[in-house]
Amino acid sequence: MTAIKPFRIDVPQAQLDDLADRLRRALWPSELPGVGDAYGVPGDRVRALAEYWAQRFDWRALETRLNAYPQFTTEIDGEDIHFLHIESARPDAVPVILTHGWPGTVLEFLDVIAPLTAPESADAPAFHLVIPSLPGFGFSGPTRRTGWNRYRTAKAWVELMNRLGYQRYGTIGNDAGSMVAPEMAKIAPDRMIGVHVTQLYSFPSGDPAEFEGISHEDMAALHHLQWFHDNKMAFNTLHSQQPQTLAYALADSPVGLLGWNAQLMGESLDEEFVIGNVAIYWLTGTAASSIRFYYEDAHATDQPAGPTTVPIGLAMFKGDFQVTSGGSSPVSAEAAHFLARDSLLCHRDSRPWFVSFPADVLDSAKAQQLSNKEMDTMKIAVFGATSTVGRVVVEQALQEGHEVTAFTRNAASVGQRHARLRVVEGDVLDTNSVQRAVEGRDAVLISLGNGRKGVVRAGGTKAIIEAMNRTGVKRLICQTTLGVGDSKGNLNFLWKYVMFGLLLRPAYADHVLQEEYVRASDLDWTIVRPSAFTDGPRTGSYQRGFPADERGLTLKIARADIADFMIEQLTDTTYLHQAPGISN
Repeated sequence: MTAIKPFRIDVPQAQLDDLADRLRRALWPSELPGVGDAYGVPGDRVRALAEYWAQRFDWRALETRLNAYPQFTTEIDGEDIHFLHIESARPDAVPVILTHGWPGTVLEFLDVIAPLTAPESADAPAFHLVIPSLPGFGFSGPTRRTGWNRYRTAKAWVELMNRLGYQRYGTIGNDAGSMVAPEMAKIAPDRMIGVHVTQLYSFPSGDPAEFEGISHEDMAALHHLQWFHDNKMAFNTLHSQQPQTLAYALADSPVGLLGWNAQLMGESLDEEFVIGNVAIYWLTGTAASSIRFYYEDAHATDQPAGPTTVPIGLAMFKGDFQVTSGGSSPVSAEAAHFLARDSLLCHRDSRPWFVSFPADVLDSAKAQQLSNKEMDTMKIAVFGATSTVGRVVVEQALQEGHEVTAFTRNAASVGQRHARLRVVEGDVLDTNSVQRAVEGRDAVLISLGNGRKGVVRAGGTKAIIEAMNRTGVKRLICQTTLGVGDSKGNLNFLWKYVMFGLLLRPAYADHVLQEEYVRASDLDWTIVRPSAFTDGPRTGSYQRGFPADERGLTLKIARADIADFMIEQLTDTTYLHQAPGISN
């Protein structure tokens, strides 16, 4: 499943009522006096946050704020992925994907959406933003399979950007996102403009020579990391070893979840942000699946070797993970976790995020967004876009980088959104709407379904051909459901028309008529026919002629490959003129 579906948050009121009841009935643990945070998150902080959650926090307001942005879901590698997709109005905008960490969510990036997509200064770079929820986090929902570590997530993000039609883009990460982003650059370095992270997890090898001549700043950073490891790393150990043991408490008690997640959310953060993140974990049931990310990462076996060659920029903040010239800590990369949110999103001016992108890299990215010369892509119109084959054709064409105009009688039935997908709603016999869909296209693909309300109606293909002639579009690929050879073969046109119309179903007779319209045209045409009459693996044929050529090369094609074959025909410029009767 590669469909991209619109998504809207609407938590049932009964779920909110249950949450409020649990907060009221919370059981509080005993606590030693005068120990501060030596034993963990102090009770007075958790009580204050719980009171705010129960008395002042407005979930519906946060829900409205999130729903103000375009949100979608898609299935990748067997898991549901939720994401925000905010496109800039600037024609030179650069696509970027932003990845959060734990215990954060997509809320980490809400404050920078406006300054990144619509900067006040025309000289500042603008960006198209893709902000996904990590697998098993938030509105992506609980993961259903094992193995969702940084490496698998990076592969999923590359696939997500591909589905959205972005061929070149930047990747930005915070916390876990700082581990995912560099892996994306290893997987698809030719697509990455650059990597921007808030942490670079590098550690000394143990060689004493690494500490020779170390600066006071680097030594102070190492002391800070050692303190963090000795005092604040219990969460990482437990997540990495026994996440399910902890999950029972987190899934049953909102106060328990609040106390556990708040350990990494400093007191400088406002209550609205802290509770908003915790509430998302609670209401989506992802408290357990999110912490499994640590276990999967700690037990990963398939790890890409070697560093990435893609440029990496680092936004390093005081109190966060400090990268040193000789390495930063003996702690493993899987165990590293440091708070960047305190400094990161309190920066209302988001441009410092991108200072580390060299100017020539950004200029190159803008140029590639404005030019499609390096991509072998076409602009195509698909009629019958909601038929069985038509849907696959649209998805496959988008995946391969083509611009698609989908023509349909009902725009909602297309069922997906994409940066390179345009939907034209209209009737195939309406001259204006058909011409609007065809105009400016390099090719037209027609998928004739078996119903009698769409393109298959008598005259539908003829209307499309006439629009192509008026607009100068010459390439036509038409898929029917017949596998009986062309009308000049064993069955003549009249016999086929009568036989299919009377003995089988009227739609088949219409298919015969549509093929006649195609053959009689002066277009560069291809007719593709999956068979409806063979047992076992369904096969079919195609015929090509140019112009008005009665001859063609006929090949058997597996039914499952019809859509792929139609897309391949887009760039096939070889005109096939074979003797009649040749087949493979």
